[in-house]
Amino acid sequence: MLVRLPAALAIAFVSLGAHAQLAGPVTLNDTGALLCTQPDGSATPRCAGTGQDGAYGRDTASPADGNGHGGFKFVKLDAHGDPLPADAPVWRCVADRVTGLVWEVKTKNGGVDGAGWSYTNYGTPGDHADTADLIADVNAKHLCGSGKWRLPTFNELHGIVDYGVSDGPMVDARFFPNLRRINYWASTVYATDADATWGFNFDSGMAGDGAGNRSFHLGAMLVHDTARSVAADPASRWTFADDEVTDTWTGLVWRRCSAGQSWDGTTCTGKIAAGDWAGALRYAADEAGRTGQAWRLPNVKELSSIADRAHNYPALDETVFPASATTGYYWTSTPLAADPTQAITIDNRGGYSQPFPASEAQVGLRLVRDAH
Repeated sequence: MLVRLPAALAIAFVSLGAHAQLAGPVTLNDTGALLCTQPDGSATPRCAGTGQDGAYGRDTASPADGNGHGGFKFVKLDAHGDPLPADAPVWRCVADRVTGLVWEVKTKNGGVDGAGWSYTNYGTPGDHADTADLIADVNAKHLCGSGKWRLPTFNELHGIVDYGVSDGPMVDARFFPNLRRINYWASTVYATDADATWGFNFDSGMAGDGAGNRSFHLGAMLVHDTARSVAADPASRWTFADDEVTDTWTGLVWRRCSAGQSWDGTTCTGKIAAGDWAGALRYAADEAGRTGQAWRLPNVKELSSIADRAHNYPALDETVFPASATTGYYWTSTPLAADPTQAITIDNRGGYSQPFPASEAQVGLRLVRDAH
């Protein structure tokens, strides 16, 4: 059950710009969203004190644009895996220095690794139009020095999306050329259908648009791990402290309860609050002022990182986030670049994302902060 947030709170915004760096193992890229939304719905680069996405993160702390827009940190690699200058005219892979992953760069050739190809995702090679054929071809070439190329997980694919781009494909095209404004496969299996896997729509930047039956023909771009990017044991991912939980993979600290609920020592009780985007931002600022901790709305990649897309209703681990809402969307701090009167939400039921008008009053929220 939802109860509306107060229409206004008596506290001003708290500037969160100083809390820009994640503690611990940084595995999340920032979003690239540099602009913030003014009360009249227009975009502005003046983000300090708003609590919006553009007020914090790597894109604020490390805004240099030479090796990636808005806090991304990419390095071009040649076909042997050796680094190249940022202005190199020809390259074959891209190393992501934030996540440690290495990405295949699509080519303009006519081969199975060419940008014009689309693939089914049965995982069985042989028809020369399945992701398995692409994986086999790229591994046989030992592209960029690796024979361990694979499809990315949903969150890995989401990681290179640039929400500062208002007109897709939503990536930094200086490093990822030749991507099309279509859906690209991920390896993450859909919760309710083993014959469907998640994907991502690089045109809209929204999760769920790219989910599809394995027989669909979507784009595919491969990734491989490095020693730095291999995920930790999921069993040791979370550490608990009463009503807070720390994600050791990202260094983020989360409120275990949705806004409006209270922690009783065992679970979350009470009604889940809902409100418009401005109210959600005010609520986060109020909690930051009340507690002296830099609580804020999570950006779209942060909130997506705790979604458990192997489950739904809710798409969360309820041992970590108990008594979670089984219906409804949750606000992120990320405005929609193409229309700053909207902000991005994530559906707590299935892990989808969708932009809503900032005036939408039936959206929940969960707070996050950096660990320091």
